[in-house]
Amino acid sequence: LVDPLPVDVYTIYYLKQMLLNDNNLISVSPLLGNPRLGDIIQLNLSNNLLAELPEEIGHLQELVFLMAHKNHLRSVPKSFVTLTQLQRLTLHENQISHLPTNWHSMRRIEELTFLDNPFKYPTSTWQVYYSDHTGEKMRYYSSLAPLQLAIKAQKLSQKEELGFEGALLKKTREHLFDYLF
Repeated sequence: LVDPLPVDVYTIYYLKQMLLNDNNLISVSPLLGNPRLGDIIQLNLSNNLLAELPEEIGHLQELVFLMAHKNHLRSVPKSFVTLTQLQRLTLHENQISHLPTNWHSMRRIEELTFLDNPFKYPTSTWQVYYSDHTGEKMRYYSSLAPLQLAIKAQKLSQKEELGFEGALLKKTREHLFDYLF
């Protein structure tokens, strides 16, 4: 592909997928948030040379899958949290040192990858789904506060709460990264 992308790319109507992976893109235009692209459900920007993503990416309200791994991203736009339909977000192998503090508002996230980024410390609530051996989805937290709120919302007895919290924390520690705790 040509970098930068031709302006016409950002004006296509009814586009459902934009696959821009495996190019040498160094930037993505703020035109990515153009209302004409509002129907995109999959955006693949992986394996490029991107150092940042435009805040306007938050205008893609139908976006379900966003792959932005293997770039040079130093941060993610704060507007990511407005992507209410987002289920899969891949950010591994970037240069991200922190994430927005209000990630917990992204309630539909089922897969979030962020390996191989230079996180200094966890600055936000991390939520990751894993499937256990039965195929059942369980949510794991690396921060106690949202975990406790989620358990309270289930209206369990105190004994059930403690058991549930202990089991989730054990599983979380098995699956998530030691440095996040």
